Amino acid sequence: MAASRQRAADLLLLVARLKSITLEKVAAEPLIGFRRKDYREYYLGLDRIFGPLGIKPRIAVECDSASSLITEVETGRGVALASPVFKHVSGKRLLYRSLAGINESVWVGIARAKNGDLTPAGEKFCEMLRKASKVANSRTTKTVEQNTYRERG
Repeated sequence: MAASRQRAADLLLLVARLKSITLEKVAAEPLIGFRRKDYREYYLGLDRIFGPLGIKPRIAVECDSASSLITEVETGRGVALASPVFKHVSGKRLLYRSLAGINESVWVGIARAKNGDLTPAGEKFCEMLRKASKVANSRTTKTVEQNTYRERG
């Protein structure tokens, strides 16, 4: 156990100095993720992120919830790839770094009643998500167009 604590301390020192971290560095560490049988989409996301580099991450721990994932990272058993919303959930308990050279985005969906029985706050929230989606989609389209132009030019 002392060796794993020392490894966690060494990793913390490394990550603390970086503003972003490469996928290669992440893949070299034990990865803490969600339980495969319950969170299939998490693993599809990992494949999208690591696949183009031919890297297969080493899953050390599978968790059944966000709180257990946060706890596992906190104890130093490995690193996790998480959406930015986790930062709001865990507060200052964990250290977050962006991934270098990645443009992967997080998808958010809305599930609501067809007949529109939402509170005014719910309606406002849905409208905010729609606006954010339009902005994100226009940025993605611009990036794709720019990359396509660069490849042809």
